[in-house]
Amino acid sequence: MTHVRESVLNALVEVTGRERERLTDDSRLKELGIDSMDLLEVGAILEQEFEVELDIEDFVDIETLGDAIELFERLLVR
Repeated sequence: MTHVRESVLNALVEVTGRERERLTDDSRLKELGIDSMDLLEVGAILEQEFEVELDIEDFVDIETLGDAIELFERLLVR
């Protein structure tokens, strides 16, 4: 799962321009200024990288970076 985690972090840095050091599992996405559109862009990057299709409905309950990583780990290893 480390590969998925690294891919999520890399995509978030690419999409948001945030410093990687500021991104921890406990970070609240709203506090980082990461919104649902940013997550959808991250999802698009990961869809392409992992050659999968993600459902927009899966993104509804994400509040922390850890939530996002868990979601992508679960969806990308199906």
